[in-house]
Amino acid sequence: MVLIAAGSPLDWHESKQYLDWVKRAGIEQFVHFYKKITTEKKSKWMEILRWGDELEGILVEFDHENKRVKLVLESSEKLKEMNDRGYGNIFTLEFGKFMIECVPQKPYKGLINHINTVESNMRERRTLLAEILKPNQYYLWYPTFPLLGCPNITIPDSRADFESNQENSMSVFISDDVIYSSHPRFRTLAKNIRKRRGSKVAINIPVFKDKNTPLPFKQPNIPEWDDGDSKEHALVDHVYGDAMAFGMGSCALQITFQAQSAEEACKLYDQLAILTPILMALSASTPIFNGYLIDEDCRWNIIAQSVDDRNPEERGETSQKQGDIGVIPKSRYSSIDMYISEKHQCFNDTNVPTNEPLRQHMLQQGIPENIANHVAHLFIRDPLAIYKEMVTGKAAEPENYISHTNHFENINSTNWQSMRFKLPPPDSNIGWRVEFRSLDVQATEFENAAFAGFIVLLSRVILTYDLNLLIPMSKLEENFANASKRNAVLDGKFWFVSSLKCEDGKCCYFMGPDSSMGNELEQEKAGAQSSEEASKKCCCDKMDINTIMNGSESGFKGLIPMLKDYLNGMEDIDYLTRCSLSSYFSLLSKRASGELLTWASWMRKFVQDHPEYKQDSVVTEKMTYDLMWRYTRIVTGQLEDDSILFKLKNSSQSDVSKAQTVAQDRLEGCECNDD
Repeated sequence: MVLIAAGSPLDWHESKQYLDWVKRAGIEQFVHFYKKITTEKKSKWMEILRWGDELEGILVEFDHENKRVKLVLESSEKLKEMNDRGYGNIFTLEFGKFMIECVPQKPYKGLINHINTVESNMRERRTLLAEILKPNQYYLWYPTFPLLGCPNITIPDSRADFESNQENSMSVFISDDVIYSSHPRFRTLAKNIRKRRGSKVAINIPVFKDKNTPLPFKQPNIPEWDDGDSKEHALVDHVYGDAMAFGMGSCALQITFQAQSAEEACKLYDQLAILTPILMALSASTPIFNGYLIDEDCRWNIIAQSVDDRNPEERGETSQKQGDIGVIPKSRYSSIDMYISEKHQCFNDTNVPTNEPLRQHMLQQGIPENIANHVAHLFIRDPLAIYKEMVTGKAAEPENYISHTNHFENINSTNWQSMRFKLPPPDSNIGWRVEFRSLDVQATEFENAAFAGFIVLLSRVILTYDLNLLIPMSKLEENFANASKRNAVLDGKFWFVSSLKCEDGKCCYFMGPDSSMGNELEQEKAGAQSSEEASKKCCCDKMDINTIMNGSESGFKGLIPMLKDYLNGMEDIDYLTRCSLSSYFSLLSKRASGELLTWASWMRKFVQDHPEYKQDSVVTEKMTYDLMWRYTRIVTGQLEDDSILFKLKNSSQSDVSKAQTVAQDRLEGCECNDD
């Protein structure tokens, strides 16, 4: 979810005069609240685990007579109706008019048994939305609509043409009509990203080269009215897109956790970042882009290129002007660039640009160097949507803006990285949080709950046993580059720690502070002459995802067996929760081993086996209809397909028992449930 502010957004040329001011004001806000939060007494509510999920989905309508499926551009109307029904805090807007995001009404709590409420909660959200849909309409958790960018795919019809697309995206494929228009933020982002970049965004994803794919492949459907920009930037043997909607029109599952402190949030941020490429490959669900099979399985690179606002100097294509930040290696939508925790700085072995004046200002104000480095790196980016009311008049006076975080979040929330470090909101009892952001959304609540439960449990193990999964940042970058590749879940090799077990074998599978590996890393950190030297000594090997998740005969335990052992040591887990967790582990284990397909592999196989497919990489309207109708029937329980899901036994409950609620209240130090 992004920062949604009210006001009059400024055009890019109007925004330029305020860019540095907004950055400085954002840093002043961060410094103010960092000091305030770290010195004030925290509420008990802020010190315990609260967490939640965000599920993004699309609205589609099936025309069974003509064998077509189209996107429904009615999210504004649907959101209004849900708000009128009292569900406005569950459903919210997203970039596309065909998209709706849904979140839990309340955050989940910290007991393991609360994980068993997630699947039921997700199902309830989908059911509530289904109640207001028209016949043959469905709300689907589907990462990227296969024909997005092709003509005749929306209801009502929206067509890209020269006149209608001059204002925002200038796309030759997607009309600006698909962008959510009831709030100005999204169209402003699309327009200002293009203007800051100096050209349209250029998305190039390798085409899947089948038997009859024309080679060299050159995007054949660029219309004649293109101004030449698309034809210039469309790469050979790649499927091309030219609009923010290609990326921000895709859907994800995101998980946010509350931490007890900034230090704990930093630790979770760093450790969970190691899992972002692994679980992205495991959740892969995007093998089709702009009507073609592609040689990748995830949505990530599509989005990264769709919001890449770097100008030619920042992309390294022309010489730098004096005073510029320099070359910026990646899009503002990317994998993380550095570990944050002070203890993990020795693993930062890549060059990361920072806004040095703002970094020095934070250091002078007493912000820890590791935190200052992270924020200063985020602030190499410009704010993309500035509202006139926030930078003029009394709102621009320090005494008025210092008590808000709007300028800080303007930049923090548009650094779309694989993990996000979140400042506690002003005037709330919400604490420091981290967000896990790399997952393709899954088709069913069962799958989404499985990924969410796995990540939550792993976060508990990390904190309880001081588990250390860190690898050098350069190796994490390599992992992320490999995670989107076709069939990476089975064919890919990823850097991972060599062992989850202490060398003396006395502390199970956990590298706690007393373990020999933990002590070795501490000694390396203390004695290293440079981060490069420390990173070279890191104990990690290349493994496939099956080994990482399930372990191997050679002795690597595996994350799923580790979590099972963690749960076996706990007594306060009810039977139904154990059943659900067992099913979740089984799903992830079978996906990792290849016994069950990822959705990307399932979709690719469906297309390649379709009687209309000509082995030329082209995905037609009829193929898309058949694909998505089968997908929908699986989601709604009308059809079983044991290549992608085993027969489900639902053990999820809408809430935990009263006894467990009392236990939670005692954990929080409360006399009553204070939701």
